Amino acid sequence: MGAMSSHIGLLQIHIRSTSIHITRLQGRVGVMPIHITRLQTDMGPMSIDTSLLQTHSGRLSICMTPMEVDIRRLQPAIRPHPGGMVLHMVGGRDKEQKKRDLLQSLSER
Repeated sequence: MGAMSSHIGLLQIHIRSTSIHITRLQGRVGVMPIHITRLQTDMGPMSIDTSLLQTHSGRLSICMTPMEVDIRRLQPAIRPHPGGMVLHMVGGRDKEQKKRDLLQSLSER
């Protein structure tokens, strides 16, 4: 598979607990197809394809199917990072898994 012509942007993010840190975002503002080449999680990097990324008035809506994470809010990072922002995850399987992990750790005590 070669590079697709619809590939306009590049997104690199870091997940830290419930927030995602964008380390690199290239592409025009507005609605654009985007391919996330690297998603760095605490468990290691993984590749994710997204069909659509929308930025509008400081809001970001993105759906990542492998983790079923729906990110709806985009806020500037409290400590500015060069080209960095913090995304707050809303919903998704990740949140439910965290709940199960918490309950399991409490029951093991």
